[in-house]
Amino acid sequence: HKKPVHACCVSMDGTMLLSCSGDKTLKLWSLNDFTFLRQFDGGHASPVYSCSFSWDGKFAISGSLDDESSAEQSMTSRRIALTGHRNAVNSIAVTSDGQSIISGSSDNSVKVWSTKTMKDVKTFSGHKDAVMSVDVNLDGTLIISSSQDYSVRIWSFESGKVMRVLTGHVDAVRCCKFSLDGTMILSG
Repeated sequence: HKKPVHACCVSMDGTMLLSCSGDKTLKLWSLNDFTFLRQFDGGHASPVYSCSFSWDGKFAISGSLDDESSAEQSMTSRRIALTGHRNAVNSIAVTSDGQSIISGSSDNSVKVWSTKTMKDVKTFSGHKDAVMSVDVNLDGTLIISSSQDYSVRIWSFESGKVMRVLTGHVDAVRCCKFSLDGTMILSG
């Protein structure tokens, strides 16, 4: 990368690393022999802030300052833009069944996208400032989001309703994550 790396993630099978950067690119690396595999460029017009793999490792998913998310096939050049946010996409998560992509944005919203249609199917509103991080639990029933409004929200995936607002942070909450068993949430 030619500019700072904003995020990276490891594929579910542990064989690949994906990194994204202020240079508007994503890079794919082999963790088997620590070699560079390919670069995704030309897709985003602005710095790329977040990245994730689909659970099957076939797609690299990214979010950017250019108000869109994209899904790109990991080993080809096919790119699908997911447009719908009105501001930077700060975080991306993928459901374990591979059916949905979750995105959090500086437009204060969380969106759910169908991986079949690549269209947004739900928008969750309630944060009073930028959504900085999103995650989905393993069984796909709950979404969490953290925000610059100092809160973490727990959402019902199905209904889109807020189940609980967690307060107590004294500054922006930049990250949130479910434990693998779904019984705890880490935020900071």
